[in-house]
Amino acid sequence: MSDGLDAEARALYERGPVLSMRVDRGGTVVDANPGGADLLARAHSDLVGASVSSLCADGPAGWPRLKRALDTLGPEHPPRSLVLEVRRLDGSSLTMLYTIQPIVSGGALVGSRHVGMELAAESLDARIRAARQDAQRELVSNLSHNLNNILTGVLAPAQLLLETVLDPDAQQDLRDILKATSRARSLLREMYQTVRAEPEAVQALPLPPLLRKLQDGCRGLRDPDERGVALAISLPAALPAALAVEEPLIGVLSHLIGNAAEARPRSGRVQLRLFTEPNWIIFEVSDDGIGMDPRTRQRVFEPLFSTKASVGAGMSLAAARARVQQWGGELTLDSRLGEGTTVRLRLPSRPVTRATPATRRGRVLLVEDVPHIARALSRMFAREHDIAVFHSGPALLEQFTPGDYDAALIDLTMPEMSGDQVAQALRARDPELTLLLLTGWLIQRDDPLMAHFDGILQKPITDMARAREVLREATQDTARRRAQP
Repeated sequence: MSDGLDAEARALYERGPVLSMRVDRGGTVVDANPGGADLLARAHSDLVGASVSSLCADGPAGWPRLKRALDTLGPEHPPRSLVLEVRRLDGSSLTMLYTIQPIVSGGALVGSRHVGMELAAESLDARIRAARQDAQRELVSNLSHNLNNILTGVLAPAQLLLETVLDPDAQQDLRDILKATSRARSLLREMYQTVRAEPEAVQALPLPPLLRKLQDGCRGLRDPDERGVALAISLPAALPAALAVEEPLIGVLSHLIGNAAEARPRSGRVQLRLFTEPNWIIFEVSDDGIGMDPRTRQRVFEPLFSTKASVGAGMSLAAARARVQQWGGELTLDSRLGEGTTVRLRLPSRPVTRATPATRRGRVLLVEDVPHIARALSRMFAREHDIAVFHSGPALLEQFTPGDYDAALIDLTMPEMSGDQVAQALRARDPELTLLLLTGWLIQRDDPLMAHFDGILQKPITDMARAREVLREATQDTARRRAQP
């Protein structure tokens, strides 16, 4: 059984903590490695000739589990792996990752090869935890996708109505709908991030729409005396884009502003000042409140540390700083007792490239299989573009002519043909056409599904002005590509 092995493999076969046996059709061990006999605390001569059933522990994870695998093993079956409880000669048991493989001669099953490796309890627990985390990620990912599609059917019509409704009460009702659905989207994203295996990729965030969302959120903030937060914002002449993740950044800034609101005196106010340094944007949140003593100032970034009476509410400064550091930034604090507190959030930045005004209406493909979502999105972009709607990839490709369109918005999950397959086909026919993925799945830009896309619009669209700007830039990218010799 050890013939043909190199020196390293032979050493593992003879002395390593691996069980390797050949078992005949009757379940008798025909051959076994010395290392396996040592693992089972048996003499090699006692192991060869033993019934494989006698090596298994009592209980359902022992012989019954192995017997079921052997009874269903056929000559053409691939190797089967299972977690098996095996009994040592001294009566103790060990858990093994156990694989059986058919041995075939002349097309008939003549026996099976058994290989087992001890699975430490810690390793088994780790595998179980990993399996549970994978299941959680899949569940949350599917839930996020489906709920984001539902929210798209609410947010898009509400944003369109807000552009046309004149009644102030109706406008406020629509703003409340937008705020509630945007919060639901944020919660879905936060839930997804808690089960992700890696941090979310940063993006270049235009700051004016981000600051508008921050101001809208701060209107609902209250300090312990139930006073609303009047946020004073000071801006530089030109704002770059911040390199971060939008919703977590709004969450961090909202937390800092909320802390400042709680600390301010009754006549005080909260100041948010933005200023720039080369390749950096700095957010400075300050108050003229009670400040911190030196001991509190030293501990303020410790995990779980809080000066609030209601522990567990909101984000800790330690968690906020960890988020900012993920984006390559810094979070620092300066405070003096009786003089107030200033927190500075420093993030990498990038100059903003302004889209040039469109000289004609764009011609845009929208591939979306849900009719009411397609209708809402078509209306959202119809102000600047002529929208051609298709509900499936094959229907589009049957009528597609290269050069007829300036951009394409493509849903990912569709029957007959997925969005990435549609993008691949369009890229082959019209390489200059700018393709945007439109999806409720939370997908990173380095995901293999993005291979044929130029960008992504995340459902539900919470910032209609920004989405229109992205599509405008996409049509201009196509025009630039077509103009190249």
